[in-house]
Amino acid sequence: MLINNLAFEWLILLALVMTCLAPVLLLGLFIKDFISKTIW
Repeated sequence: MLINNLAFEWLILLALVMTCLAPVLLLGLFIKDFISKTIW
């Protein structure tokens, strides 16, 4: 019971982190692409 509960909490935490990081990564890639196009 304890292990399942802990795993469930880790799953929620991982999902939250991924949800927060996904837009940041996409934005970072977009800005990087935009800067490289502007410079070259």
